[in-house]
Amino acid sequence: MINPNYIYSVAFLFVMAIYQLRWSDLYPTLNSAILTLLFVTILVNLLIGHFSSKMNLTKSRIEELSKMNLPRLILFTLFLLLLWTIDKAFGDIPTFHIVLVTFTSFYNCYIFSRYLIEKKTTQFFVFIILFLTTAILSTYRILIFFNLITCLLTYIYIKNPFKSTIGKILVGISLIGLFYVFGVMGNNFKGHETGKVILVIGGATDEFKSSFVPDEYFWIYLYASSPLANLELNISANNSIQPSMRGYFVWGISEFLPDFISKKIFPLLGEKQLDGIQVNSALNVSTVYLRSFRYASWFGLTIMALFIAVFPIIYLYLIRNSKYFIIGLVSISTLYMFLVFDNIFAFSPLSFQLVYPFFGIYRITNRSTDDNQSYEKK
Repeated sequence: MINPNYIYSVAFLFVMAIYQLRWSDLYPTLNSAILTLLFVTILVNLLIGHFSSKMNLTKSRIEELSKMNLPRLILFTLFLLLLWTIDKAFGDIPTFHIVLVTFTSFYNCYIFSRYLIEKKTTQFFVFIILFLTTAILSTYRILIFFNLITCLLTYIYIKNPFKSTIGKILVGISLIGLFYVFGVMGNNFKGHETGKVILVIGGATDEFKSSFVPDEYFWIYLYASSPLANLELNISANNSIQPSMRGYFVWGISEFLPDFISKKIFPLLGEKQLDGIQVNSALNVSTVYLRSFRYASWFGLTIMALFIAVFPIIYLYLIRNSKYFIIGLVSISTLYMFLVFDNIFAFSPLSFQLVYPFFGIYRITNRSTDDNQSYEKK
């Protein structure tokens, strides 16, 4: 079953594991402080994930996902495409672009979920059109990978492929394929078709260069593990400012508000978001914890860890009666996977997608039985 806390634990265990491959000469050795921190947060998230499962917050709710009216679907899709045309004509309208990008991503995930249940060709074509629209026109390339992960998690939630050996193999192959696509995207979007430049930037070891592993996989290794290397550098150097009331206030704005809001507040305060020490100027992310440590040392880091642990329970409880519950669940689960890169809570092009499931809240127990067709999970 999909569970954000479990996904956090798996994601950080994965990053810690590939970090030990030592494919980059740039990385420092992880010290005991950061290893203890990560293992404790992983354990806490496993326990809270188990607790949320016992509360049935992540149980199957396929039968509660409302059916889709195809004419309305087509008309609304055309309207969305018109909005994309207007947005690009005016050069990515501030705030509006964020709302458009995140809503399209949310809506596309909803269409994909309905396609998995109803198997209507029209739904699949609309899904492809909107996915390509977001991939081509959005200024946020990370959204492509985000959408692919949400679709994979949606498939896992609805189809439950882990019941069979073949299903487990297919999911594993899909993940390997996604990692390869990530590398191909990196090579093409950066203009380096061969991918050789990233090996230099990332300090690839001779062992990796001479191995059988395709160069494309160095992208996912570098992007997944370099944030941990950067966090290690900052903690080892005790690179945090002296805590103060103003510092705590700025920390709250930086880390717990969407960046399209915080970016408007910072100039009014005469502040700017803190950066950290980096293993390389091109590798500038440092997990969800870096800026909390920089603003408020270990206290800030601890509060962020607790926030990460309890947020899914609060969020899933609030949207438990939403007809878009599945999309909310897979969205927050994908967000938790991306916490290994940065504080995605504050990165509005991804986190703002969590708002839309609230629009589908209603009392399921009081709805007419004719409103939806029930589908049993196979």
